[in-house]
Amino acid sequence: MICKCLFISITLKLNFMLKEKCETWLVQLREKLKSMEREGANALEKLTGSVAAIRDTLGLMRKEILENPFSGPEEEILFFKYYKPRCYALMILQFEEFDLGQYKPAGPDDILRQYYLQELEFVRRFFARNAFLYGYYRNDMTELDHVYFIRGKDLNSGLLPAVPDADPLFSTGADYLFSKFIAYEWLQDKLLEAVRDLEAVQRAPGGSRKVRSLRWTGESINLVELGYGLFDSGQLNEGKAGIGEIFSWLEEKLQVSIGIPARRFVEISRRKRLSRTRFLDQMRDAINRKVDEGDAFVPGKGKF
Repeated sequence: MICKCLFISITLKLNFMLKEKCETWLVQLREKLKSMEREGANALEKLTGSVAAIRDTLGLMRKEILENPFSGPEEEILFFKYYKPRCYALMILQFEEFDLGQYKPAGPDDILRQYYLQELEFVRRFFARNAFLYGYYRNDMTELDHVYFIRGKDLNSGLLPAVPDADPLFSTGADYLFSKFIAYEWLQDKLLEAVRDLEAVQRAPGGSRKVRSLRWTGESINLVELGYGLFDSGQLNEGKAGIGEIFSWLEEKLQVSIGIPARRFVEISRRKRLSRTRFLDQMRDAINRKVDEGDAFVPGKGKF
């Protein structure tokens, strides 16, 4: 009895350690991806950097399970059913988002809306083609876990889907497909949100456009740069708007808390290694890139 209790205790500890490490790596990875998003890199740079970060995390996971073998089939199933797919799904999503942006058509809202709806139909067909395993995934079923999430199973089994060539030490029959389910559900949410956003911009009976409210989702310090830029260059009320007025207006319209302007400005003035106008520099660089790529706004074109 004592030996059995000790074995259970060790097993639970091993499960907890693996879970804790994987959760930590996933949190750190998401922070890296968010940081890249905020840096304002172009689409290709963002894809390259994001994929490299995801591969690094997958490398950590692979090294961990090879150096510290699973305590049993339950732990192996836990890893390949939940943790590896959550990481690999981020890579699939990066490529899908890149392609979505690359092939996005130019034109009015109705053309863009149709494009998003076609992409949604593609996602729906993918789920339908894999209906059995998608249902298994959605309902968190367990009956076939020993086939789907244990390494070394016969990949030609009728119970298993066709999968790309994979590392046999770091792959099972269904972890790749579960990764795609996760990624495509994320993609589906993004597409639905894009469609809703387009539909929220409607023409009122008088012909004016009714635009949904916007909120600031970037770093608040970036808005401090913008606010002082507007104030010091006299862009509002013929230069008569006070800094407090400008910040209150920005906070109200963009649904964000900036804080006391003078104190936040100190954060900018203390910058040494980085540019003191980092955000404004990023905007300038982004516009220059757009012009260089030949995709600058042309009057009379586009949805505005």
